[in-house]
Amino acid sequence: MKQLSQRPHQSRRIPSSRNGLGMVEVVVCVGCLLLILAIAIPWMLSARDVQRKVTCEARAKAIAEAIITYSDDRGEKLPYLVEGEAGWPVGISPFLDLPGAVRDGAVIPKEELEALSVPQFVCPDDPRSANATGLLSYIVNGGYGLFPVDADTGAVSETGTHSAEIDLDGDGKVSDEEWAINYATGVVWRPDTRKGEAGFRMSLPYISSNDGTEFTLLLSENLNAEHWLSDRTMDLAFVIGRERLQFADQPDRLGPLQITSTDLGPFAVNGNLGKLPGQCPAPSSLHGDFVNVMYCDGHGGPLSAKIDPRAYAALMTS
Repeated sequence: MKQLSQRPHQSRRIPSSRNGLGMVEVVVCVGCLLLILAIAIPWMLSARDVQRKVTCEARAKAIAEAIITYSDDRGEKLPYLVEGEAGWPVGISPFLDLPGAVRDGAVIPKEELEALSVPQFVCPDDPRSANATGLLSYIVNGGYGLFPVDADTGAVSETGTHSAEIDLDGDGKVSDEEWAINYATGVVWRPDTRKGEAGFRMSLPYISSNDGTEFTLLLSENLNAEHWLSDRTMDLAFVIGRERLQFADQPDRLGPLQITSTDLGPFAVNGNLGKLPGQCPAPSSLHGDFVNVMYCDGHGGPLSAKIDPRAYAALMTS
């Protein structure tokens, strides 16, 4: 038998598949990732900003509703700016969803209360919110008063204790008419016994029958208030110094207030924005060109920083 010559065995080569990505694929993947991040990050930041804004508005509304509920519980009388040693935030605390120690007031000593931060009193957009204790981001309408301004620093100070006892005609005494006019420039005041030992309180029916609750400011944001337990007007209210306002001539200066011109300076919306803590009692925020405000009927919205000063001053009167 013819022997076949044996051919050397040759193994068949199978091409191996490539592992990993080539340079082109890597560049494409990185580019896609960067594109996704470029789209996602601004959206995430915008969503966060929207959430903070919504929370800020919701807390302002909750405080305004608590003030109105307080009024319903007190014969339609509004809280005092300060009663005893406690400001209005303490007065309305039973009507807010607060920790028991805050809501009940006397449960723990004041020095321990001072160390508490109460989220319901803080706007998330308040730049101090990250590290401040006892912060108050919202203040109430305290009306017009005697608040001189330092010409060099713009700091506002309080002459005596802010009240409606202001002599308008310069005769050295405050008549009942002057007192009534002064009280009508604001909403939340300190106790005043002119009308009896019980003390006069502004009421929602009074406001409704005059300028109207829907046209009268109740609450605003503020970046200068220092502590929710403070008893200082400058930490609790937004006001306007009377020396900043000019009024139309009235017989005996006792007629209805008609503002002819004004230069509000540090009392303007966003006046001295975030500067001079405790020395700038005016609406302020970092939302841009507006602040969140609430009105005495419970509705709220943005108040433009560009509002005509006379229109703003008129919104404060009750």
